[in-house]
Amino acid sequence: MSKIKYVAFLRGINVGGKSLVKMSDLKLLLEKLGATDVKTLLNSGNVVFEVNESPEDFKQKVEQTLYDKYSRKIDVLIRSFTDIEALVNTNPFGKIKLTNDIRFYVTLLPDGVESKLELPYVSEDGSFTIIEISNGAAISVLTLSKMMGTTDAMKILEREFGKSITTRNWNTIMRLSKV
Repeated sequence: MSKIKYVAFLRGINVGGKSLVKMSDLKLLLEKLGATDVKTLLNSGNVVFEVNESPEDFKQKVEQTLYDKYSRKIDVLIRSFTDIEALVNTNPFGKIKLTNDIRFYVTLLPDGVESKLELPYVSEDGSFTIIEISNGAAISVLTLSKMMGTTDAMKILEREFGKSITTRNWNTIMRLSKV
């Protein structure tokens, strides 16, 4: 089996000084598990790597090793690099004007998660919209307001999709597609 390029997203690390995982340690951990050409991006648990095993098997190994090292469950979502490139190429936010108050988000969903939301889903105050759910990701737009901030939007996503999700800013996804 030849090596395939993937992107791993770790949930909830290095946020507000909690669940600290150094990116240099994470890089070494993946290399010890057999990954090559490992590169991290930012301090929020984004890793591009190559491996010659199924992403499901590798995910289980990474989660178990993280649990053994940090004594807590850290969810890992893995996508093929080509899936990330395809998402960027579709540009799901292309028709939305970006301003200082608007944030574009991609929430990565675990396999098998389904939603009964009618799309586009719009929050009661109109500041948060899930515009699309496809290919294991929820695409959303948040307009910052006094009524709703990023944390409130994440609570809506967790209620609908569970806590084994992780969200990244669109800029991070675009940067990952170029690593």
